Amino acid sequence: MTKKITPIINALTIFTIIGCVFDLYSSIKEYVSGDESIEEIKTAIEQTGKNSFLNNIYNERTLEFATIAFQNKFPILLINIVAIILCFYGALKMRKMKKDGFYFWLIGEILPTIGISIITDFMIFRTIYFIALIFPLIFIIFYSLQLKYLDK
Repeated sequence: MTKKITPIINALTIFTIIGCVFDLYSSIKEYVSGDESIEEIKTAIEQTGKNSFLNNIYNERTLEFATIAFQNKFPILLINIVAIILCFYGALKMRKMKKDGFYFWLIGEILPTIGISIITDFMIFRTIYFIALIFPLIFIIFYSLQLKYLDK
C-alpha cells in the first residue's frame, strides 16, 4: 500500500511542475530571442543614471553575463532542458511518495546553476541574477524537511 501524499509535498510538487513549464517556456524564449535581451540591457544601461538603483541591476557586468550566455545559448538550452526533465520526473516520483524523486529533482535543481556558472565563468555571482538562486534554495530546504515522509 502506498502512502498518501502529504499536503506540503502536494503543494511543493505542484509548484515544481508549474515551475518546470515556466522554465521550459523561458529557456526556449531566451534561446530564440536572447539577442533582444542584450539590446534591452544596453538600452537600460544608457537610461539609468550612475547613482541609480537600477544601475546595480543593469550594468556592464550584467551585459557581459548576458553576452556570454547568448554566445553559449545552445549548451545552456540543453542544460536547462535536462534539468527540467529531472525536476519534473523527480516531482512525479515524489507525488508517489518515493524518496529517489527528491534526488532526481535535486540534481535538476542544482544542474543549471553549476552548468551556467561554469559556462559564464561564475559571472552569475557577480550580477544581480544571483538573487534568482533564492527560490531553489527555499525549495531545497522545504523538500529536505519532507524527506522523512518519503519511502525508499
